[in-house]
Amino acid sequence: MELNYKHKMNRKITTTEGIDRVETGALQINSDWKGLFVRGDECIMLLETLNRVIDKKELEFWDIHYLNAIKNYIQNDVLTRG
Repeated sequence: MELNYKHKMNRKITTTEGIDRVETGALQINSDWKGLFVRGDECIMLLETLNRVIDKKELEFWDIHYLNAIKNYIQNDVLTRG
């Protein structure tokens, strides 16, 4: 699957709703499709895990646990309607 980076977004969003921290999970902006937001600190672990998978290195227990958590976010939160 080829990702379309033509419309890649790199934005800082400020809210007035008193939200200081957004956790990893489904994120929907207005009426757009839901997507997966991954916190910056968790992106580091995701990147390291993906690199091990792509490089076909031996996975650690936490790699499988973390990838399973991301998979569950996508299946249960991002792909649901509403």
